[in-house]
Amino acid sequence: MKIVILILSILGLIGTAQADVRQSELREVENIIIEQEIPNCKNVTTYYDTVYCSAKVYAILDEELNSTYSRIQLRTATFLTFKQPTSFLEKQQQAA
Repeated sequence: MKIVILILSILGLIGTAQADVRQSELREVENIIIEQEIPNCKNVTTYYDTVYCSAKVYAILDEELNSTYSRIQLRTATFLTFKQPTSFLEKQQQAA
């Protein structure tokens, strides 16, 4: 599931930059999410069900994107706060 969402995220980012993502590609990913996460939304018949299932897909994607963003932000913050010793003295102090 996370791979599917990652693919969707990448397609979304590429589509934003190049506008090459076709609607059919997004529909395919949405169908995969529906099959794996909310199978009762596979064959909806009413407008209410369509709106409900669309909101569920959006919530799943939003949750995954938020957790991915948090992990990236944490890695970036850790990377930025880690300072490599630059001088010989700092290297010696860190080794001691």
